[in-house]
Amino acid sequence: MALVVITDSGVVNDEWDTIKDLFEAGLTRLHIRKPEWDLRQLETWLEGIDESYHPYLAVHGSGSFGERHALGGLHLKGNQPVEGYLKWKGRLSKSFHEWSELDEKVNERLDYAFISPVFDSLSKVNYPARWSEKELKMNLKKRALPFRLLALGGVCLETLNLAKSWGFDGAAILGSVWKYDNRKDRVNAFKEMVKTWQEVY
Repeated sequence: MALVVITDSGVVNDEWDTIKDLFEAGLTRLHIRKPEWDLRQLETWLEGIDESYHPYLAVHGSGSFGERHALGGLHLKGNQPVEGYLKWKGRLSKSFHEWSELDEKVNERLDYAFISPVFDSLSKVNYPARWSEKELKMNLKKRALPFRLLALGGVCLETLNLAKSWGFDGAAILGSVWKYDNRKDRVNAFKEMVKTWQEVY
């Protein structure tokens, strides 16, 4: 699960076919993040995804939606307390923007977490990296977290090797895949990133 793909937040051409191709290319975890959509829109969107992939999907923010469709994961936003989802039966993950928040004991329930922005964002304007390389290395070194920590924000071929060398357990990908209009280019970009991660030590 070293590399997770997050959906684009809006409507994307060939999105369903791209997702199918990504899974066939080795993707094991897709995060559904459509923050401006209501439940009806999400329901319609999910109809385009074969049910065989549902165990590998994680929905952002809505535990009820995840339970109703037997999705494999629930991802909590920064303002959603882990305490409210301790009975969730699938994989549980969460977004963090402060290192100190990772240390809270309740986070032991998490399977993995995102921390961001690690690099300058590819998908958000004026959303630069939050920490220096020195700060990132220091914070990673002094923590032995009971869950996996993935880098989010500005992850691309050029930054992926840094994320791994600093000690991240994986990375979440968004802009470096969805910036392409062509479904084949999106999948090729993902494949290159998988290859790069596997080659970096």
